[in-house]
Amino acid sequence: MKRLPIKLFFTICLQLMLFASCQIKTPKEIIQPDKMETLLYDYHIVQAMGYDVSNMHEFHVKLYYDFVFKKHGVTKSLFDSSLVWYTRHPEYLADMYSNLKERLDYEVAIMQDERNMEKAYFYYNKCFYLLNYVIWMLYNFQ
Repeated sequence: MKRLPIKLFFTICLQLMLFASCQIKTPKEIIQPDKMETLLYDYHIVQAMGYDVSNMHEFHVKLYYDFVFKKHGVTKSLFDSSLVWYTRHPEYLADMYSNLKERLDYEVAIMQDERNMEKAYFYYNKCFYLLNYVIWMLYNFQ
């Protein structure tokens, strides 16, 4: 009679170990989720800037992408391989894009506020010219 609780205990322990080992963990070779989320945010901002500005040349858009990768300390190949891993594990990607949507919705709400419209326009222009200047400095003085 005493053997039944021991067998049950070991069976439960074995099941818990198997369940814990089946958890998907992000490999160390890819960009970790929190860093990937901020990288994707900047990546999509650059992507939107490239589509929004009609007279922006492809060269300038590539410089913006290079600047984002340099800012986050990753290469394009590391970003691409990480994105492939995340697309194979959509639960991580869904969480990241959910957080990105909340962040972008918050920023849109701030920019649509009438009291902050002039500040948002000034901030956008200031950031746009500052980003252009930084990229110009990086590529002209290396």
